[in-house]
Amino acid sequence: MDKLLKNIGLFFSFCVAMSRRAYHWLMKKDGPVDHVRIFLAGEKVAHFKAAAARQMQKWIQSPWFSKARGWLLQFRHDFQRVALPWLEKTWRILVEKAREILAREDVKRMLDRVAKTLQRWSASPRFWVGLGAVLLVWGWSGKHGRVSADEAQRHEVRSEFEMPDLKAPVLAKPDQVAVEFKLAVAQYESARTQARAELGTELRGWVSIRREELHKNAATSADSQRMFDKLEQQWERFCKSSSGVHFQGSVPQLKTEGKIVEKYWRALEEAARNLGAVSEKGLATYQQQGVTDPACLRPLQARVLAAQHPELLGIWESDDKSPLGQYDVWSVAVDETTGTWRIEGTYNADRSTSAGTLQFGQDIKFKDGDLSFMAHGVDNRTRKPLPEGKPVTFALQSTTLLHRGLDGSGNQHTLGLHRSGNESALSMIRHWGVPLEVPKNLIIASETPDVTDASYVWRRIAGLASFPVYRKVGGLEGPQTLYMSYRSSHVKLPTNALGGLGMLFGLGGMSDDGGSVKEILKVQADYLPLFDSPSPYLRRAAGAFLSATMARMEVAQVNEDYGNTASSSIFQFQNNALAPAIRYAFAQDADRHALREQLQRQYPNRSVTVLDAPMSESTSAQLDQMVSGAANIRSDMDSRAGVSGMLVYDDMAQADLMVSLWQTWLMPLAERSAGRTSSASLTSMEGDWSPDNSGHPGLTHFLLRNTSKQDLTHVVVEVTAETEWGDQNTQYYYLSQFGLDEAVSLGIHPRLRSRRLPFSNDVTIRWSLWSDQGRELQRQCKTTNPRPIPDTQTLRGKYLGFDEDFQAAGEALGYALRKAVELPFNTDVQRRRLLELVSPPASYAMLIEKGGRPQVVKFTSLDHDKGNVETEITDMENRKPFFQGKSTVTGVLTQLSNAVWVINFDGGMQIGLHGSDRFSLYLPKEGDRTARLLPLARITPRR
Repeated sequence: MDKLLKNIGLFFSFCVAMSRRAYHWLMKKDGPVDHVRIFLAGEKVAHFKAAAARQMQKWIQSPWFSKARGWLLQFRHDFQRVALPWLEKTWRILVEKAREILAREDVKRMLDRVAKTLQRWSASPRFWVGLGAVLLVWGWSGKHGRVSADEAQRHEVRSEFEMPDLKAPVLAKPDQVAVEFKLAVAQYESARTQARAELGTELRGWVSIRREELHKNAATSADSQRMFDKLEQQWERFCKSSSGVHFQGSVPQLKTEGKIVEKYWRALEEAARNLGAVSEKGLATYQQQGVTDPACLRPLQARVLAAQHPELLGIWESDDKSPLGQYDVWSVAVDETTGTWRIEGTYNADRSTSAGTLQFGQDIKFKDGDLSFMAHGVDNRTRKPLPEGKPVTFALQSTTLLHRGLDGSGNQHTLGLHRSGNESALSMIRHWGVPLEVPKNLIIASETPDVTDASYVWRRIAGLASFPVYRKVGGLEGPQTLYMSYRSSHVKLPTNALGGLGMLFGLGGMSDDGGSVKEILKVQADYLPLFDSPSPYLRRAAGAFLSATMARMEVAQVNEDYGNTASSSIFQFQNNALAPAIRYAFAQDADRHALREQLQRQYPNRSVTVLDAPMSESTSAQLDQMVSGAANIRSDMDSRAGVSGMLVYDDMAQADLMVSLWQTWLMPLAERSAGRTSSASLTSMEGDWSPDNSGHPGLTHFLLRNTSKQDLTHVVVEVTAETEWGDQNTQYYYLSQFGLDEAVSLGIHPRLRSRRLPFSNDVTIRWSLWSDQGRELQRQCKTTNPRPIPDTQTLRGKYLGFDEDFQAAGEALGYALRKAVELPFNTDVQRRRLLELVSPPASYAMLIEKGGRPQVVKFTSLDHDKGNVETEITDMENRKPFFQGKSTVTGVLTQLSNAVWVINFDGGMQIGLHGSDRFSLYLPKEGDRTARLLPLARITPRR
């Protein structure tokens, strides 16, 4: 026995020694473990992991994956509703039969043999290896098979609401004359663009030749050098860009090689004559058809007039009138809305910054080849002509347009203007001057507002919730100008007496802002009629989008109050504002999570949505610390810049919420109402790359063009952009009309635009489109940076590292500070929103004491006209009434002195909306209970 024990001890000692040697050999420098670590940290493994992650993401984002998941969710819903009760009954029968079988002796003997077999298997290592592999695979599949929060929300919406019935679109027969005219206009614009590009190419070559000749000839005269310097100056002006398009400046006035420029002017005149010929043919057709509508005739009449006098058309400017580069510039064109001439210009414009004194021509008359009109100044606030004007006459002599009249100083003079084609100057004049109007015959007839029509309501919501759409004529529509991504880069001067001085010295708040209050109230007023829709689905969708819109406007207002638009370090305000804000947001999340868990545990057959939760003592302390720290930000400019840098993340999060709401509420309706899949392509897409502050081009917009040779109506566009690194974002756009051959610029999701595209040179754009005329799905194109950004790997690491450190903090800061601002509110919208939230059979839960039993607030009846509301407030568990002896309490809709609508109950209890969408109940002080404002968590039955 002793010998056996000794041998066992020697054996274990040997094993320990060998284990130590093996460990030292494995862990030594340049050993196997080091080689494995180096290999795993290498580029090949990193590229493989990145490629695998991108491929997995593509599979998850693919349409068939989403459809399969939707089918499974629908199958689960039907299974729970239909098959589950039958299975429960069958299961009870099977259990009774199983008990009878297990009581038999032969079955007991068989089970004993099975138990012995399992005991023998458990002693084998192969059994545990196999079991571990099974558990690993099961755990991975469970992890990747879970339904996301957005998909769960969409499923809840489908379960709770019935989708509205949509009318089939009525497609009017197209006006063939208008279609041919639009195609001719498209060809005219294409000819102008091509002629401009050819002119730029030929001028570049000619300037290069002249430069080489001067370098080769050492005995160059001073006159030749002076002429070449003047030529180079004109070439640089011509190369000026506008909206990312080159060759938009003044055409050089060449004497030696004038044929190059003359060829360009002839091309423009020929294009105008071709368009005039098509217009004359269209007018003749209208005359045969008996069409007398001026809206149809005027665009064609204007183009015929242009074809008759092409030598007058164009942009005319004077020579520099001072060493500072001031000059006069005028545009002679035709106006399709009036069918006659359109003349606009400016006095004493600066070639670099100033637009000068804008002028707009009215009472235009054409006689004996001369144009006479009254030149009116333009109000720079309203962009409308001023009432008083000065007489001006244009007379063409050879290639010079004589300007006779009063100059900018009011003196009578005659000034010669040469044809310059300065498109950049014209863009400046039309940006600040009288805007262009779209001809009525080119506007697709808009539908009559009818809130009982579900199609009108969902399209109106889509228009208000669309991502930015920039048209050639007109600016942004809807609330886009009120979001942080726009307001942070566009200064709007106040309209009060202080003007810009008020902003300079910090006087006046948002109430003095240049129309922001009116615009915010207008957005709410646009949503107001939508709450009259008979469809609960659409009313709830309108409320959800209005809340998200208000949240994005709150972020912009927080940036106005606590931040600025400069780029600066964010580290200087971490201790006094950022850290308390993060702790406060996390404490609020903990409060919401605890409340939801308690309600869900006690009410398992209900779906609980917690918008906000009662503050615990720790949360309240964090809020006080955050507010006191944020108040100090106002006096620290560096910290204000840091706040802006952080708030961008919260704006991105709200944009993500908009995308989720689109997918939940609007896309099912867009897919149901669109026409059939088109066999031919309807649109084309490309990227717009413009230089940023670093001088390298960046993707600023998506350029979408209608190539279907027809007008498209009620257009929904889904665009997903993916960089070469696998980063991608989706955005949605709505266009009530998309004209033939029209091109629009689509704004990019702020997260992709500011945090992913700065280090991306290749972007793959996938888009789908739904319209009344048809749909096209999963189109794709690739756009590449014309001047690639160098060392994108290092730049990407910096961006991602910054996001990893500060994204959660920025969202927390935005969430916290948004509660510190109060936007102006439309009382009618608030009233309708409140009535929508209390419409029966809506149910909510509230928690009066931390750890106590929740109370259910159930609205049983509502009189919309009188505003009377009957409500049951009972204990969730025992159904005992909250108010002793009262199972039902009655409240009355009341407007307080500050114009806020609430529902007043006996005893001082109130129910109302706070902030963008914080539905709360106010309990007054009673006995030992202090007065409290309790958020209400929405509860809906699971189906």
